Amino acid sequence: MKSTFICLLLVLPSFVFGQTAWPSPEIGQMYRNAHKDIARGNYKDAITICRQAILLAPHLPVFTNQLAVAYYLSGDYNEAETTLNKLDRQECDTQCFRLLAASQAALKKIKQSEKTMQSGIDLFPGSGSLYHEKGIICTLAGKEEEAINAWQDGMEHDPGFAPDYYDAATACISSGNVLRGLIYGEIFLAMKHDTVADTALKNKLYAGYQAFFEKIADNGKPDKKQQKTTFEDAVLKTYTMLTPVVSDGITTENLAMVRTRFLMDWFAGYSEKYPFPLFSYLDEMIATGHFDVYNQWLFGAAENSQQYDAWNRFHEGDMARFEEWKAANPFIPAGFSFGAGRLKEKQ
Repeated sequence: MKSTFICLLLVLPSFVFGQTAWPSPEIGQMYRNAHKDIARGNYKDAITICRQAILLAPHLPVFTNQLAVAYYLSGDYNEAETTLNKLDRQECDTQCFRLLAASQAALKKIKQSEKTMQSGIDLFPGSGSLYHEKGIICTLAGKEEEAINAWQDGMEHDPGFAPDYYDAATACISSGNVLRGLIYGEIFLAMKHDTVADTALKNKLYAGYQAFFEKIADNGKPDKKQQKTTFEDAVLKTYTMLTPVVSDGITTENLAMVRTRFLMDWFAGYSEKYPFPLFSYLDEMIATGHFDVYNQWLFGAAENSQQYDAWNRFHEGDMARFEEWKAANPFIPAGFSFGAGRLKEKQ
């Protein structure tokens, strides 16, 4: 969790400098100096500056918040918690709640941490970052299902916040809810996001598809007479009928073929009842001639890195053209909602 706050600090100053009315230029400079010290890992000096600034401008909660950041990053979670508890909850922004909850979690005060996150969500119900932190805290408490529910709530209330999809994807795949994990993971990879963890997630998605089709093979085909009514059932039924396409193994080439056939069948039979933007986005890739390359981008290295390198040599320039298209056409996850219990179409 500490890295989350470090990343947040890198974008915080532009907002603070633009929004805070400093009582004097010197006070504003103290904030900038403290921020620079925190960014350099010089927490001791940052703490000293913030404490001096609080004496000079006690009406500015931004210094109390910054002091707590310095304490937290220095590992002094008790002081971070004590400092933030001095703030009135109405003075707290989303970072305050996340930092206080993270400090409490580090102190093993899990129940207090959960209450803090819920207080933050009550004040900022549209903040995906708060739902994300709530999911992390639920995970620490061993409440895996509640964690997934928190991330799903984050997707619904703040669909553009990418980390909720990533953590929900990995949690769903590891807990056996593979289909939902595959969808969440692909949404994450299709939207704008921090790409640091892309390789690990692609590996999980490739392994997830292997597990998904193995599960279909174990369970057999669904009864054709049975009426399937939910989104997930419709996806499962469609893929089940296409298992012959991957009967000789889960390869990148086979996944590209079965996923192409899936999209054709989906838009022929289910798209009106269950409109789903991700599938429309993938269908656009087919129409623009990018879908085969996209599947290589998604699964190729995960299947076999040497084969993937060879594919790139043989298809020189194709991957660069796809990545250029993707950068210009990122997936925007809006227009649908996720229930706590299951994926569902927007009513």
